[in-house]
Amino acid sequence: MIDPIAAKNRDTDPLTDEQIENCLRATEMDWTLERSEAISEGSETTYQIEVIDETNATTEVIFKTAGLSSTSEFVHEPRIHRFVATETNIPVPSIYTAVTDPELVDRPFYLMEYIDGSSLESDEEWIGTLEADCGPDALAGLARTAGRHLAQLHELGPVEGVGKLTVGDDGIVIKDNSTAWGDWMRGSLDSPYLEYLGEIESDVRDYIREATATLPKVPLVPMHYDYRPGNLLVDADTYELKAVLDWGAVRSGHYEYELVLCEQYLTQWSSYDAERRSIVRENLYAGYERYRTLDRDAKFRDRRHLYQLVTRISALHVLPYYSETKQDRLWSHHWQFFKDVVDIIETAS
Repeated sequence: MIDPIAAKNRDTDPLTDEQIENCLRATEMDWTLERSEAISEGSETTYQIEVIDETNATTEVIFKTAGLSSTSEFVHEPRIHRFVATETNIPVPSIYTAVTDPELVDRPFYLMEYIDGSSLESDEEWIGTLEADCGPDALAGLARTAGRHLAQLHELGPVEGVGKLTVGDDGIVIKDNSTAWGDWMRGSLDSPYLEYLGEIESDVRDYIREATATLPKVPLVPMHYDYRPGNLLVDADTYELKAVLDWGAVRSGHYEYELVLCEQYLTQWSSYDAERRSIVRENLYAGYERYRTLDRDAKFRDRRHLYQLVTRISALHVLPYYSETKQDRLWSHHWQFFKDVVDIIETAS
């Protein structure tokens, strides 16, 4: 997980034009740098650059290289990105070239298509804006699209083991030491933020411990793991989804976990019983089931509660990224969700 303080304080413009020019010369593209502009969003180092190509035409291109991730981690991102573009209908920018050989460059990088648009998360109140501009069904439509995308990605599995992924000779494979799914879930119990839950801390811990102990062996698939509004590029006027960005966090896991995580993102981590949540969930599942079966067995709801708690714990780790005022508001919001889930679990038991 990226340290939120490091992400907040990182240098978003560490490269000179000369360094970018040197990278361009290491490619097979006959391009000359005209200008560059750093993009502050994201954890990697990204520039929107303007190049003059071999026909003397001007082209906008995205230049991306390692930022907070290590160079050894970053080299896998363009491989996953290209594989998804080839094997699914998920809209992603085209990659023109990727240079990852350390004998050619001192930092791996790739150049990809620039697509004009804006991320949904650029507007903090994006759901209200979306519904005001496109009608009350717009969020449902976005959720259905998300479901279709995630189902196609998950169909690239199964994957053996839990961990970060890359592309091998036989498709997507695990690239680091793997662990069991239940063990990975129990890792959330190590979060230092759990102690701030106060009176419900022991209830949350007990439920996660018990639920993961009885968790059956589940099918593991590739997860985007960051399918959130900030990585969805849309048309600024129509909100048409133009591209799904940032394939650097892809890892294996249970497909139900990613559906819960996506639901959290697309509802802006809303309250447990919010109408918005039921709309997103219903349409997310509907889109998903166009490509894959959703196995709603007797324990489906229990697993969803487990995954809701674990994804919320992960969300607590990014609180330091925000102002103190926003931290307080988000913390109160998250705490109430934990309390609601605990109450529902206790009532059902």
